[in-house]
Amino acid sequence: MTARKYLCVLLAAALLCGCGSASDSSSGASSAKKTESEILDSSETEQSENSDSTSKPVKLSEGVPVCTEQGSEIGFVDIRDGLATLTPQGIVYSRADTVGEAQSLGADIDRMDYFLFDPETGESRLLGSIEEFEYECGFSRVLHDGHLYVLASTGNVYEDDQCVQKIFDIDLKACTMSEIYSGLDPTVYGGMALLGGKLFFIQGSGRRVTALDLQSGTTRTVAEFSFDDGSNSGELIRQLCVDGDSLCLLRLKMSGESDVGLYIDRCSPDGTLQESLDISGISRDIQNFTDDDKISELRMPVSGFRVSGKAFYYENFSTCRYLGEVTDSGLTAYYDCTTLPNSDVGEFTQALQPAGSEPLFFWSLNMEGSLLRLKDGKLTEDHLTPPEGEWALMQVSSCGDAVLALYSDFDNSHRGDDGERPMRFVLR
Repeated sequence: MTARKYLCVLLAAALLCGCGSASDSSSGASSAKKTESEILDSSETEQSENSDSTSKPVKLSEGVPVCTEQGSEIGFVDIRDGLATLTPQGIVYSRADTVGEAQSLGADIDRMDYFLFDPETGESRLLGSIEEFEYECGFSRVLHDGHLYVLASTGNVYEDDQCVQKIFDIDLKACTMSEIYSGLDPTVYGGMALLGGKLFFIQGSGRRVTALDLQSGTTRTVAEFSFDDGSNSGELIRQLCVDGDSLCLLRLKMSGESDVGLYIDRCSPDGTLQESLDISGISRDIQNFTDDDKISELRMPVSGFRVSGKAFYYENFSTCRYLGEVTDSGLTAYYDCTTLPNSDVGEFTQALQPAGSEPLFFWSLNMEGSLLRLKDGKLTEDHLTPPEGEWALMQVSSCGDAVLALYSDFDNSHRGDDGERPMRFVLR
């Protein structure tokens, strides 16, 4: 497996992995071909990573359709190997510009372009680009006050002295994209959250939490941890999020291969520990897993992590998903897909949504799909109506009451002669 394919598989596992096995890694990818007149001409619209938008809105005549819930087409987007996030200003989506075998899985990505699709006009506008693109933590996008913050890695992620961690600010009102932080750092599957005008993000492969002041542009270390790779001993931060006025860190603690614990540390913005909750039991009931398998699950990199009081959601890059709360007697599950047969679970994952929003999740079983909202410790379920035909729910993004659902070909009935799997978005 090539390095690029390995990254694609891990990204698919983070966003589209079911409780039994990884799904198809085409989460938001499309290889619909366009003529140069139908795409934004890169010679006229390509932007540097710190520039004002000079692109003009373009209405595509083909690509991945964006439809209403009733099936009416709003327009088309040219999304390839990227993600889509719903914002008050429209849909932010990305398109990979590949080298080598054009538009094929495993091809090297030379640049990732970011666009804003306006549902009112059906037009897309280029926001900016990330050069030497390697990976974006799409599950850590932060939306606040008309800005979308993006955490990405560029350069060579397999060489510590060549991997560059960057944060970008997409101004959705001005339609610009600028680089606001850059530094050599090997952290690829990190996390980012906003609290008190500062972006908190993971560095040092989990050994450090850094705060970036959005007003001054300065950074400072909030928390530091030590971990010895040789003996697998020490502590690492696997993910972080914000709950109210607190910064919540998901901390992995190990004393060798078999002594593994997972904790939620609630901290003040300056890193002072306020409370620590033991959630090591989240993997205890995974069916058909050995004790070693369950320990391995606790050690996995983490994509989904939300905390609301004693309630929390956990989702790693492998099998484990857990939605529940910490009680005096231990863990209580609201929804625990690890205890259900794989054939009954389908996909279960957190929706891509702005920080501070009411937690939203979705599950899909074959062509069916549901949204699950968590409020006051209770789950409410809302069924989604799929497009006419054989389509499977693959990804969900939400903003306020609006929901953007991505569907993909379920049984190959929509594949073209070129073998590509078509996609379609439904905005409701």
